Amino acid sequence: MKLSFKSINEPIRAIISGGLTAIFSPRVVNYKTKLGDKLQLDWPVLKKSVKL
Repeated sequence: MKLSFKSINEPIRAIISGGLTAIFSPRVVNYKTKLGDKLQLDWPVLKKSVKL
């Protein structure tokens, strides 16, 4: 972020960075099956799921 936005103040860079992190981070879903509890990671931008 420092290299891309040199003229923007630190707090604004932190807000942009936090927003991008919130958008691109996976959503963790806990669901129950007959074998027990499972975790699923959903990436909304990639539209892919990973089951653990």
